[in-house]
Amino acid sequence: METDYLKDFIILTNTNNFMEAADRLHISQPSLSRHIKILEDDFGVPLFDRSTRSVSLNDYGKILLPYAQKVCELHDMARREIQVILTDQIKKISLGAIGFTSAYEVLQNISRFIKQFPVFHVSLKEGNTIQLLDLLKKDICDFVFVQNYDQIDKDFIKMPIAKDSLIIAMSKDHPLAKEKKLTPDMLKNESFIACKPASVLQNIFEQICRKYDFKPQIDFLIDRSETILDLVSHSSRITYAMKKPTLQYRKENLVIREMNPPVETSIVMAYKKDKPLNDAGKAFLSFIKNVFPEA
Repeated sequence: METDYLKDFIILTNTNNFMEAADRLHISQPSLSRHIKILEDDFGVPLFDRSTRSVSLNDYGKILLPYAQKVCELHDMARREIQVILTDQIKKISLGAIGFTSAYEVLQNISRFIKQFPVFHVSLKEGNTIQLLDLLKKDICDFVFVQNYDQIDKDFIKMPIAKDSLIIAMSKDHPLAKEKKLTPDMLKNESFIACKPASVLQNIFEQICRKYDFKPQIDFLIDRSETILDLVSHSSRITYAMKKPTLQYRKENLVIREMNPPVETSIVMAYKKDKPLNDAGKAFLSFIKNVFPEA
């Protein structure tokens, strides 16, 4: 049964005249008559007593009227609530970022976007690259800022945000601190402190080690990069890291050395290729293209 037919029925009970009711509904009189006939066929009884000039509710119609009014009221309430949610979704955007993106002006520009577009509701999740790409795949995030690597899903669009390189960080008293650059061979007998869980950066570093026929000795796995750098600056162990974030959190007793040959990497913003963007998503994508020239 069409809800609109119940609304037609209600209007007709108010006017008791097919022509006047059809005018109010902005439909033809034959269309209104057909709608009422469909209702009567559905219930299996006539709903009006008809005369040549007017109609009036019969006993069956009087039973139906309060139910028809309630159904139409509930229908309108549901439509309004759904519209509120749809409108709210248009204004929402969910972002994800790896922990050190402030070194690439990502977090700063997200803050600028929020200030520039206060009408949009922005949420931000932190994780490593693999975790964030999984959130993107599950539609939990709309855009994620992650470390670029070859295994990123082909269904994602990758926009370059910043370039960086892999470095080795150590205490200034470590023997390797005397070297200007470090080759992979020089790291074979070193002990490392690394991030957990396994990250894209760890995969990149281990690939380099495999090329030189050794596996890095990782003594400790730590959650936060700042803690790793603090430990390294006061111990004989070393770590691998991205250059720009390491410079940002640099400790007094910490030195960094670049790799030879250099190991280049980059930060990208990824989003689904075929997922339609809402108003907030379109505004954010346009904003990012403007603030990051490489994008």
